[in-house]
Amino acid sequence: MIKLFITLYIMVLASFGLFIGSGVMLDYLGDKLIASSNIERDITQGTFNLLDQSIHGLNEGQTRDLIKEYQRKFGDEFGITDISQITLDKKQTVKLQTGEIVILDHSTHSDDSSDLVEMGTDEDIKNKNENEHEDEDAHNILYRKIPESDKAWRINLDIDSAVAINDQGVSTTIKGGQYAEGMLYLIQKKLSQVPLKQWPDVIKEIQMHFGLTLKLTNLDDIKKSLSNPAEQLVNLLEGKVINSTQGSNYTTFVQKINADILSKYPDNGSSANQNLAIQVGPIEIPWFIRNLPTLIILAFVLSIATALFLWLLPLWSNLQKIKKAAIEFGNGNYDTRIPTRKRSSIADVTTAFNSMAERTQDSIRSQKELTSAVSHELRTPVARMRFALEMLENTDDQKAKLRYSSDINDDIDELDQLLEELLSYARFDQSTTRLNVRMEKLSHWLTESMNKLMPLANDKNLNYQIIGIGANESASFEPRLLSRVLDNLVQNAIRYAQHNIEVTLCKDNDHYLLIVEDDGCGIQKQQRTKVFEAFSRLDASRDKATGGFGLGLAISDKIIKAHNGEIKIRESALGGARFEVYWPLKIQ
Repeated sequence: MIKLFITLYIMVLASFGLFIGSGVMLDYLGDKLIASSNIERDITQGTFNLLDQSIHGLNEGQTRDLIKEYQRKFGDEFGITDISQITLDKKQTVKLQTGEIVILDHSTHSDDSSDLVEMGTDEDIKNKNENEHEDEDAHNILYRKIPESDKAWRINLDIDSAVAINDQGVSTTIKGGQYAEGMLYLIQKKLSQVPLKQWPDVIKEIQMHFGLTLKLTNLDDIKKSLSNPAEQLVNLLEGKVINSTQGSNYTTFVQKINADILSKYPDNGSSANQNLAIQVGPIEIPWFIRNLPTLIILAFVLSIATALFLWLLPLWSNLQKIKKAAIEFGNGNYDTRIPTRKRSSIADVTTAFNSMAERTQDSIRSQKELTSAVSHELRTPVARMRFALEMLENTDDQKAKLRYSSDINDDIDELDQLLEELLSYARFDQSTTRLNVRMEKLSHWLTESMNKLMPLANDKNLNYQIIGIGANESASFEPRLLSRVLDNLVQNAIRYAQHNIEVTLCKDNDHYLLIVEDDGCGIQKQQRTKVFEAFSRLDASRDKATGGFGLGLAISDKIIKAHNGEIKIRESALGGARFEVYWPLKIQ
């Protein structure tokens, strides 16, 4: 049972470990899921197009200065690199050369940053490399080929998912990071090139290259969709990019139009235009990202349920086997047993059931044999009594009447003796027999018992000896019952011995040994176990004419078993049977 619960504890702890590990990995899993979706391409293809337009027609020095300007928004990893220096496989190379966006894992593709040297000073590149190694939250790197060039744009896309657990539940949103700031900077830079009245056309033109919706809005409309208006409105007024979550399915990036852009053209400066903002989105959060916390909790619940199922399945199966065996046994099929496996969680239960079934079957078998034997034993004296009564009624001879009356009394005495033997056998046939064990001096016990038996020997030699046991040595046993065993064995020896009977009491390792042997005809090996069966008589020389009912040795065997001992039969050196009675030095 302990093994069963240890297995359950391990399964539950493993499930908790999975849940805790999943919680720690929420952000990481969210980032990987974003990378596997189309969000990165949708949100960057328009940015790459604006970058291409911004350097069109510029010389190397102007391009270098513009890159440094953009790096203040996109981050130090932003730049232009030589395509030949990017670690790509064949498929990625083809995609890049055909103008598609290639997404690489930062952790495995951060060695090409040194190629930016042609677009920045040595000091700039040194600072960039140091920052790369210090950046513990690096994200995917995106590349796209610059048209009519052997170089490519390089952007660190620091867009990831954020999971929040609060009083309102579990929510998922997408954070823009430096990339969102750079993207909106490019859009505003594009808008700054024309007056306000042309901005809708510019937005429409930019929109053609973006996979996301772009629109001009104002702060009053934005306030309605802010999840934390007080803080986010302050950030907007400071010119920062904010995430405006719309429900749990969408998110948008919003930035207030820079005042310098509005003041660039006289017609732009009305007070109503001071609250203008550019909005990118809404961006639909993929189903598996916004439901990631729920899926993890569901996985945890399922893991617990699976652990309980796997734990209960073998237990349930074993209990079904016990149930089936109990029904079979109750229906009278006493040979029913439950297969036992040592590693089974209920091995002790099945062992106990099998042991109970074995004892019950033995008891039922014994009762059937006893009932059959008793009916046979009762039939003979009852028949004799009936015959004597009939003869008594039909005779007038006084001597004959006395003889028949004497025979009836003898049969009644025989029945009384048989009933007494049967009661004794039935009592010792119970497995719950309790012994009244006490400490007794062995020498004194044997001497007293043998003195009572000596007159029964008649003309036969009955001798006893004690070997290796001191006069005051005591042992634990029930003297009355052990005396009965000795009486049965000695009387049997007297009955079948020709001249000599020897009784010996000694020690045999951790047992006491009582030996009773005679010089009679002995007992054949194949019949030695049969003599301990109730009403057993082996041959004509040991039939009822010699006395007894065949219960003496059966009762003696049960008494010794109750003492945790055993009786063995061997061939005696005297020529007859040798009964050896063993019982432990200390009875538990």
